[in-house]
Amino acid sequence: MSGGKMKVIGVPREETRPMPQGSCQSELHRALERLAASQSRTHEDLYIIPIPNCDRNGNFHPKQCHPALDGQRGKCWCVDRKTGVKLPGDLEPKGELDCHQLADSFRE
Repeated sequence: MSGGKMKVIGVPREETRPMPQGSCQSELHRALERLAASQSRTHEDLYIIPIPNCDRNGNFHPKQCHPALDGQRGKCWCVDRKTGVKLPGDLEPKGELDCHQLADSFRE
């Protein structure tokens, strides 16, 4: 290219929106900090740190589950979507639990 200018095409930048900061998102951030601070623990010890399951708005998914060492889902329970407080009921093995139905029964 003799004396010509080269046109630079820019890549459009994706807008960065702040992550919703619901109560679940705040709890998730605290759990991740605890995990980072406890790197010297064994893998089994890390499973006792609860990791909340959040929706895209930063609230709790109605069904929360413990992780399991075998890679499968652990025992689950239902929570209030806004507070994360466990709803009354027993833990169900392997996540077979309809939390939407349980939450509806408490609203009536």
